[in-house]
Amino acid sequence: MKKNSKIKAVSVKSKRLQKTSQVLKKKNLSWNNIPRERESLMKINSRFPKKEEKNSSVFSEEILWNAWQQVYRSKTKKKRRFSRGIDNVSIEDFKGKDKIFLQDIYRQIEGDFFVFDELFNFQIKKKNKKPRDIQSPTIKDRIIQKIINDYLVDNHFRNLFNKFGIVGSVKGNSIKSIIEDVLNFNKEGYVFILKTDIIKYFPSINVSRLRNVLNYYIKDKELKKYLYKYLEVSKMSGIAQGPPLSPLMANLYLLDLDKKLAMKKKIKHVRYVDDLLIFCKSREEAIRQYYFIKKYFKKVYLDIHELGPPDSKTKIDKFDSGNIDVLGVVFRNNQFLIKKDKLSKFENEVVAPLQRMGSLPEAEKAFDQIFKLVAITNDKIIGWGGSYSFCNVNRTFVKIDEKIKNNLNKLCDKLRITKSQREIILKRIKKISALKFNPIIKL
Repeated sequence: MKKNSKIKAVSVKSKRLQKTSQVLKKKNLSWNNIPRERESLMKINSRFPKKEEKNSSVFSEEILWNAWQQVYRSKTKKKRRFSRGIDNVSIEDFKGKDKIFLQDIYRQIEGDFFVFDELFNFQIKKKNKKPRDIQSPTIKDRIIQKIINDYLVDNHFRNLFNKFGIVGSVKGNSIKSIIEDVLNFNKEGYVFILKTDIIKYFPSINVSRLRNVLNYYIKDKELKKYLYKYLEVSKMSGIAQGPPLSPLMANLYLLDLDKKLAMKKKIKHVRYVDDLLIFCKSREEAIRQYYFIKKYFKKVYLDIHELGPPDSKTKIDKFDSGNIDVLGVVFRNNQFLIKKDKLSKFENEVVAPLQRMGSLPEAEKAFDQIFKLVAITNDKIIGWGGSYSFCNVNRTFVKIDEKIKNNLNKLCDKLRITKSQREIILKRIKKISALKFNPIIKL
């Protein structure tokens, strides 16, 4: 009875205070004029605090919009723009109704009933290799996963990854800065490199062990709930290859190994998801480290390629031998070069879209479409050319520029673009060979 009477007294008092606040507003007064009433209001507020919005610091309408813009810009290939998830909504379909879609996503998050959809499975063919299984999420899932990934990296793991030699999933770790680190290791005497690649890394990840890793490093219950949902979506073994969260999960899975390697005084190391580089002062030390990591990987249900066979992905050699690449860069004859397969991949990315583009019914639409394609190609040229601006590949870049120009001319002929429009397009395209060369100090 006493408890009920107290509750009634509080409710009556709160009503009286509400009426008082209305009167004060009309008279342009504040609660500072009535100290006793203000004290009692503060007491009531302390008994009934406002509930904080869930994930208010992680998800908001503005953050959703920014993440969507980044996802849209990242899908630069024409094929990708019309690729669809399990819901059959392409990125171009989403763009047509982006505000409606984003509002619906935000309502689902606020209502705590957002779920990840099933993944769409397909294969990527590779030259002289088995096709790779890729699992593509829906656009809405891609946006949410990007937000979670960026939040975790920026607020939890950036410093940790930098401290323990992980360069994947970390913004600011450019290829040039990584190569500079490698050069510094060489100057300190770590001239031998053990390079290895984990066999089928993503499908081999043990999900129950990954859950334990997430429990250890992530304390936010709401975020863990989303991460568990992400792990449950894939119907294949391990974790899916394709969703934005997968590289981060792959890096966290081996964070314990990175810590162990960082504690060793006789070596330096760098890891980019499933590519591992260990720098040693002697070949014997590199061989010892090979057996150490092979033993460790067995404990975590993984394996690496055998050391010895000439075609093996596990090698030990000096960096300046030209036989070992670091993120597609080799050092040979006192200069940095880009691997042939890396160059051909880039060439295919910038030249192939110009060859695939089909005919359009109206000349104006054709010009607009080519102009958009040129803008996308320029972004790739600036980004890729900037990343490898320290390499001595100017002759190759000149050849790529010529191919781009020739393909643009052929495209203009095919779509009957006028001479004045053609001149505008050719002036607009960037030349990768014209980008500034920024050499690194040699060994």
